Amino acid sequence: MKPVIFFLLLTLPLLSVAQRGFRLIDKAANKIEQGKLKKALEILEKAEHSNYGFCGLTYTDAYQNIALLRFIIYDSLQEPLKAANTLNKLYYFQGMDLDSLKMTYYLDVYDKEKLKQQMDTAIEALTPDSTNFREYFYDITLNVTFADNGFSISYENIRSLIKRALVIQEKNQHLSFLEAYKLAIREEAFYTLLE
Repeated sequence: MKPVIFFLLLTLPLLSVAQRGFRLIDKAANKIEQGKLKKALEILEKAEHSNYGFCGLTYTDAYQNIALLRFIIYDSLQEPLKAANTLNKLYYFQGMDLDSLKMTYYLDVYDKEKLKQQMDTAIEALTPDSTNFREYFYDITLNVTFADNGFSISYENIRSLIKRALVIQEKNQHLSFLEAYKLAIREEAFYTLLE
């Protein structure tokens, strides 16, 4: 019984601290519904620096919610660059359409040809940087300057890219996997928006 009481005494303060951040996120969502977007951004700034306890998934959940709310705000304020960069911060497991949505917002800000040039340069610069060649391709961020921290490709698109690259390589056996992968990226919906 004593170990249980000791455990509760240790964890309950952490749980109450973690709840403060989520209360701030809920408060920001309410401000958005009321149309008080600038106030919501201020609250989200506080929420971003809140303590969410010791669980990594809790932090991930909080930061994803913060990013989504910021995206809604920037979209409402018609700030496409901030909206796109906020989408780019979302966890890359969010889904296949995320990359095309990000590119749509970047196209609202930048010239299509310049975006395409940067994407092509970033694609050509891809090289495996680990001993496990295929593992490298499960976390791809194209090094472009139009996005805050590069253009992160979502996990679902990466899985699709790997499958497509293998098919391309099977049909064109003279191509390396990396060359086939680069061709597959250029067939992705987010890239074809640039054509």
